[in-house]
Amino acid sequence: MRPENYVGNTPLVQIKHIASSRGARVFTKLETHNLAGSVKARPALQMLIDCESAGILIPSIQQTQTIIAATGGNLGSALACLALSRGYRVILVIPDNFSPVKIKRCESYGAKVVLSDHKQGRASHVHRTAELVAANPAYVNFDQFSSAANPRSHFNTGREILDALENVTVFTAAVGSGGTISGIGQRLKETNCRTRVVAVQPQGCDILNGKTIDHIIEGTTLGFVPKTFAVELVDDLIEVTKEEVLQTFRRLPREEGIFLGLSSAANICAAVKIASKLPKDCVVCTVAPDSGRNYVS
Repeated sequence: MRPENYVGNTPLVQIKHIASSRGARVFTKLETHNLAGSVKARPALQMLIDCESAGILIPSIQQTQTIIAATGGNLGSALACLALSRGYRVILVIPDNFSPVKIKRCESYGAKVVLSDHKQGRASHVHRTAELVAANPAYVNFDQFSSAANPRSHFNTGREILDALENVTVFTAAVGSGGTISGIGQRLKETNCRTRVVAVQPQGCDILNGKTIDHIIEGTTLGFVPKTFAVELVDDLIEVTKEEVLQTFRRLPREEGIFLGLSSAANICAAVKIASKLPKDCVVCTVAPDSGRNYVS
Protein backbone atom coordinates (compact mmCIF):
# COMPACT_ATOMS: atom_id res chain seq x y z
CA MET A 1 0.00 0.00 0.00
CA ARG A 2 1.09 3.59 -0.65
CA PRO A 3 2.02 5.84 2.31
CA GLU A 4 -1.08 8.01 1.84
CA ASN A 5 -3.27 5.01 2.66
CA TYR A 6 -2.13 5.38 6.26
CA VAL A 7 -3.51 8.89 6.76
CA GLY A 8 -6.82 9.40 8.56
CA ASN A 9 -9.44 7.16 10.17
CA THR A 10 -7.63 7.31 13.50
CA PRO A 11 -9.14 5.88 16.72
CA LEU A 12 -11.34 7.94 19.02
CA VAL A 13 -11.00 6.91 22.67
CA GLN A 14 -12.69 7.94 25.88
CA ILE A 15 -10.61 9.38 28.74
CA LYS A 16 -12.20 7.46 31.61
CA HIS A 17 -9.89 7.72 34.60
CA ILE A 18 -8.43 11.23 34.50
CA ALA A 19 -11.84 12.75 33.76
CA SER A 20 -14.26 13.01 36.68
CA SER A 21 -17.21 10.61 36.60
CA ARG A 22 -19.40 13.51 37.75
CA GLY A 23 -18.81 15.63 34.64
CA ALA A 24 -19.19 15.32 30.89
CA ARG A 25 -17.59 12.49 28.94
CA VAL A 26 -14.20 13.27 27.38
CA PHE A 27 -12.95 11.82 24.09
CA THR A 28 -9.71 12.31 22.17
CA LYS A 29 -8.77 11.47 18.60
CA LEU A 30 -5.48 9.53 18.59
CA GLU A 31 -3.71 11.20 15.68
CA THR A 32 -0.58 9.28 16.66
CA HIS A 33 -1.99 6.49 14.47
CA ASN A 34 -1.42 8.52 11.31
CA LEU A 35 1.53 8.02 8.98
CA ALA A 36 4.76 9.14 10.74
CA GLY A 37 2.89 9.33 14.02
CA SER A 38 1.14 12.68 14.09
CA VAL A 39 -1.82 14.84 13.11
CA LYS A 40 0.37 16.67 10.59
CA ALA A 41 0.13 13.80 8.12
CA ARG A 42 -3.27 15.19 7.13
CA PRO A 43 -2.17 18.68 5.96
CA ALA A 44 1.08 17.29 4.52
CA LEU A 45 -0.88 14.95 2.25
CA GLN A 46 -3.46 17.59 1.32
CA MET A 47 -0.80 20.14 0.37
CA LEU A 48 0.91 17.53 -1.81
CA ILE A 49 -2.36 16.61 -3.53
CA ASP A 50 -3.21 20.28 -4.15
CA CYS A 51 0.21 21.12 -5.59
CA GLU A 52 0.18 18.10 -7.89
CA SER A 53 -3.38 18.83 -9.03
CA ALA A 54 -2.36 22.41 -9.86
CA GLY A 55 0.73 21.24 -11.76
CA ILE A 56 3.09 22.99 -9.34
CA LEU A 57 4.66 19.64 -8.51
CA ILE A 58 5.17 16.74 -10.89
CA PRO A 59 6.16 13.36 -9.44
CA SER A 60 9.52 12.14 -10.77
CA ILE A 61 11.99 9.43 -9.88
CA GLN A 62 14.84 11.90 -10.52
CA GLN A 63 14.06 14.27 -7.61
CA THR A 64 14.17 17.41 -9.74
CA GLN A 65 11.95 19.52 -7.48
CA THR A 66 12.50 20.63 -3.90
CA ILE A 67 9.85 21.14 -1.23
CA ILE A 68 10.70 23.28 1.80
CA ALA A 69 8.68 23.65 4.98
CA ALA A 70 8.93 25.33 8.36
CA THR A 71 7.99 22.74 10.95
CA GLY A 72 8.31 21.72 14.56
CA GLY A 73 9.10 18.25 13.28
CA ASN A 74 5.75 16.52 12.96
CA LEU A 75 4.75 18.01 9.61
CA GLY A 76 8.32 17.40 8.50
CA SER A 77 8.28 13.68 9.27
CA ALA A 78 5.02 13.11 7.42
CA LEU A 79 6.02 15.35 4.53
CA ALA A 80 9.36 13.61 4.12
CA CYS A 81 7.71 10.21 4.10
CA LEU A 82 5.06 11.23 1.57
CA ALA A 83 7.12 13.52 -0.67
CA LEU A 84 10.28 11.44 -0.95
CA SER A 85 8.22 8.45 -2.03
CA ARG A 86 6.85 10.64 -4.85
CA GLY A 87 10.32 11.71 -5.97
CA TYR A 88 10.76 15.15 -4.41
CA ARG A 89 13.65 16.53 -2.39
CA VAL A 90 12.64 17.83 1.03
CA ILE A 91 14.20 20.57 3.19
CA LEU A 92 12.79 21.08 6.68
CA VAL A 93 13.48 24.14 8.81
CA ILE A 94 13.13 23.41 12.53
CA PRO A 95 13.93 25.55 15.60
CA ASP A 96 17.19 24.38 17.16
CA ASN A 97 15.64 23.94 20.61
CA PHE A 98 12.85 21.59 19.50
CA SER A 99 12.66 17.87 20.25
CA PRO A 100 15.92 16.16 19.17
CA VAL A 101 13.92 12.98 18.62
CA LYS A 102 11.71 14.68 16.04
CA ILE A 103 14.70 16.27 14.32
CA LYS A 104 16.48 12.90 14.05
CA ARG A 105 13.31 11.29 12.74
CA CYS A 106 13.04 13.85 9.93
CA GLU A 107 16.62 13.12 8.94
CA SER A 108 15.97 9.37 9.11
CA TYR A 109 13.20 9.75 6.53
CA GLY A 110 15.76 11.32 4.19
CA ALA A 111 14.97 15.02 4.54
CA LYS A 112 17.63 17.71 4.83
CA VAL A 113 17.17 19.57 8.12
CA VAL A 114 18.11 23.23 8.58
CA LEU A 115 18.04 24.50 12.17
CA SER A 116 16.84 28.02 12.89
CA ASP A 117 17.99 30.06 15.87
CA HIS A 118 15.22 29.88 18.48
CA LYS A 119 16.63 33.02 20.13
CA GLN A 120 15.14 34.91 17.17
CA GLY A 121 11.63 34.11 18.44
CA ARG A 122 9.07 31.32 18.24
CA ALA A 123 8.63 31.92 14.51
CA SER A 124 12.38 31.68 13.80
CA HIS A 125 11.84 28.69 11.51
CA VAL A 126 9.19 30.58 9.53
CA HIS A 127 11.51 33.53 8.97
CA ARG A 128 14.46 31.31 8.06
CA THR A 129 12.32 29.45 5.53
CA ALA A 130 11.30 32.73 3.91
CA GLU A 131 14.98 33.65 3.56
CA LEU A 132 15.80 30.32 1.91
CA VAL A 133 12.87 30.60 -0.50
CA ALA A 134 13.89 34.13 -1.45
CA ALA A 135 17.38 32.84 -2.27
CA ASN A 136 16.02 29.77 -4.10
CA PRO A 137 12.84 30.74 -6.00
CA ALA A 138 12.45 27.23 -7.43
CA TYR A 139 11.73 25.83 -3.97
CA VAL A 140 8.06 24.98 -3.37
CA ASN A 141 7.15 26.34 0.05
CA PHE A 142 4.69 24.20 1.99
CA ASP A 143 3.59 26.98 4.31
CA GLN A 144 1.23 25.31 6.77
CA PHE A 145 0.52 28.71 8.35
CA SER A 146 -1.14 30.15 5.24
CA SER A 147 -2.18 27.18 3.09
CA ALA A 148 -5.94 26.59 2.86
CA ALA A 149 -5.11 22.89 2.50
CA ASN A 150 -4.27 22.81 6.21
CA PRO A 151 -7.73 23.48 7.71
CA ARG A 152 -9.39 21.73 4.77
CA SER A 153 -7.56 18.51 5.61
CA HIS A 154 -8.99 18.63 9.14
CA PHE A 155 -12.54 19.17 7.91
CA ASN A 156 -12.44 15.43 7.25
CA THR A 157 -11.19 14.84 10.82
CA GLY A 158 -14.38 16.53 11.99
CA ARG A 159 -16.40 14.14 9.85
CA GLU A 160 -14.62 11.18 11.44
CA ILE A 161 -15.46 12.54 14.90
CA LEU A 162 -19.13 12.88 13.98
CA ASP A 163 -19.16 9.35 12.58
CA ALA A 164 -18.19 8.15 16.05
CA LEU A 165 -20.08 10.64 18.22
CA GLU A 166 -23.63 11.71 17.50
CA ASN A 167 -23.13 15.09 19.11
CA VAL A 168 -20.23 17.15 20.44
CA THR A 169 -20.97 19.77 23.10
CA VAL A 170 -17.48 21.27 23.15
CA PHE A 171 -14.43 20.82 20.93
CA THR A 172 -11.17 22.07 22.36
CA ALA A 173 -7.64 22.15 20.98
CA ALA A 174 -4.44 24.17 20.98
CA VAL A 175 -4.05 26.50 18.01
CA GLY A 176 -0.54 26.04 16.59
CA SER A 177 -0.82 26.51 12.84
CA GLY A 178 -4.59 26.92 13.22
CA GLY A 179 -5.52 24.11 10.84
CA THR A 180 -6.77 21.51 13.31
CA ILE A 181 -9.01 23.71 15.42
CA SER A 182 -10.34 25.58 12.37
CA GLY A 183 -11.07 22.59 10.15
CA ILE A 184 -12.64 20.44 12.85
CA GLY A 185 -14.43 23.40 14.41
CA GLN A 186 -16.01 24.36 11.10
CA ARG A 187 -17.22 20.81 10.42
CA LEU A 188 -18.72 20.40 13.89
CA LYS A 189 -20.45 23.79 13.84
CA GLU A 190 -21.94 23.12 10.41
CA THR A 191 -23.60 20.04 11.87
CA ASN A 192 -24.60 21.64 15.19
CA CYS A 193 -24.36 25.40 15.55
CA ARG A 194 -24.54 25.00 19.34
CA THR A 195 -21.20 23.17 19.47
CA ARG A 196 -18.68 25.39 21.26
CA VAL A 197 -15.07 25.65 20.11
CA VAL A 198 -12.58 26.45 22.88
CA ALA A 199 -8.97 27.30 22.07
CA VAL A 200 -6.26 26.04 24.43
CA GLN A 201 -3.33 28.32 25.22
CA PRO A 202 -0.34 28.06 27.56
CA GLN A 203 -0.68 30.28 30.60
CA GLY A 204 0.47 33.83 29.87
CA CYS A 205 -0.07 33.69 26.09
CA ASP A 206 -2.64 35.60 24.06
CA ILE A 207 -3.18 33.60 20.88
CA LEU A 208 -6.03 35.70 19.54
CA ASN A 209 -3.66 38.65 19.34
CA GLY A 210 -0.57 36.68 18.32
CA LYS A 211 1.28 37.15 21.61
CA THR A 212 3.35 34.39 23.18
CA ILE A 213 5.84 33.76 25.97
CA ASP A 214 8.32 30.97 26.60
CA HIS A 215 6.59 27.69 27.50
CA ILE A 216 7.11 23.93 27.19
CA ILE A 217 4.37 23.00 24.70
CA GLU A 218 6.08 22.90 21.30
CA GLY A 219 4.22 24.20 18.27
CA THR A 220 1.18 25.64 20.07
CA THR A 221 1.98 29.36 19.81
CA LEU A 222 3.96 31.28 17.21
CA GLY A 223 3.90 34.95 18.13
CA PHE A 224 1.55 35.77 15.25
CA VAL A 225 -1.96 34.82 14.17
CA PRO A 226 -1.71 32.31 11.27
CA LYS A 227 -3.87 32.89 8.21
CA THR A 228 -5.13 29.33 8.64
CA PHE A 229 -6.61 30.13 12.07
CA ALA A 230 -10.32 30.98 11.80
CA VAL A 231 -10.51 33.18 14.89
CA GLU A 232 -14.23 33.75 14.36
CA LEU A 233 -14.95 30.08 15.12
CA VAL A 234 -13.56 30.35 18.66
CA ASP A 235 -16.21 30.76 21.35
CA ASP A 236 -13.89 30.78 24.33
CA LEU A 237 -10.30 30.36 25.55
CA ILE A 238 -8.85 28.15 28.27
CA GLU A 239 -5.38 28.40 29.79
CA VAL A 240 -3.29 25.46 30.95
CA THR A 241 -0.29 25.75 33.24
CA LYS A 242 3.05 24.00 32.88
CA GLU A 243 2.35 22.03 36.05
CA GLU A 244 -1.09 20.90 34.83
CA VAL A 245 0.28 19.78 31.48
CA LEU A 246 3.19 17.84 32.97
CA GLN A 247 0.89 16.15 35.47
CA THR A 248 -1.47 15.08 32.68
CA PHE A 249 1.50 13.99 30.54
CA ARG A 250 2.61 11.64 33.35
CA ARG A 251 -0.87 10.37 34.22
CA LEU A 252 -1.97 9.44 30.69
CA PRO A 253 0.25 6.35 30.25
CA ARG A 254 -0.26 5.18 33.83
CA GLU A 255 -4.01 5.65 34.08
CA GLU A 256 -5.29 5.61 30.49
CA GLY A 257 -2.64 3.38 28.88
CA ILE A 258 -1.75 5.92 26.18
CA PHE A 259 1.66 7.62 25.89
CA LEU A 260 1.09 11.02 24.33
CA GLY A 261 3.01 14.23 23.71
CA LEU A 262 2.90 17.54 25.53
CA SER A 263 0.38 19.20 23.19
CA SER A 264 -1.84 16.13 23.57
CA ALA A 265 -1.52 16.46 27.36
CA ALA A 266 -2.42 20.15 27.12
CA ASN A 267 -5.51 19.40 25.01
CA ILE A 268 -6.70 16.61 27.30
CA CYS A 269 -5.99 18.67 30.40
CA ALA A 270 -8.17 21.46 28.98
CA ALA A 271 -10.90 19.01 27.95
CA VAL A 272 -11.03 17.51 31.45
CA LYS A 273 -11.25 20.97 33.04
CA ILE A 274 -14.11 21.94 30.72
CA ALA A 275 -15.91 18.61 31.24
CA SER A 276 -15.83 19.01 35.03
CA LYS A 277 -18.17 21.99 34.71
CA LEU A 278 -20.69 20.31 32.37
CA PRO A 279 -23.51 17.79 32.97
CA LYS A 280 -22.87 14.08 32.45
CA ASP A 281 -24.93 13.96 29.24
CA CYS A 282 -22.52 16.37 27.50
CA VAL A 283 -19.51 15.41 25.36
CA VAL A 284 -16.14 17.17 25.21
CA CYS A 285 -13.83 16.15 22.37
CA THR A 286 -10.21 16.98 21.58
CA VAL A 287 -7.27 15.60 19.60
CA ALA A 288 -3.94 14.02 20.56
CA PRO A 289 -1.49 15.38 17.94
CA ASP A 290 1.49 13.10 18.60
CA SER A 291 3.18 10.51 20.80
CA GLY A 292 5.12 10.91 24.02
CA ARG A 293 8.01 9.10 22.33
CA ASN A 294 8.95 12.42 20.74
CA TYR A 295 9.68 13.95 24.15
CA VAL A 296 11.45 11.28 26.16
CA SER A 297 14.72 13.21 25.87
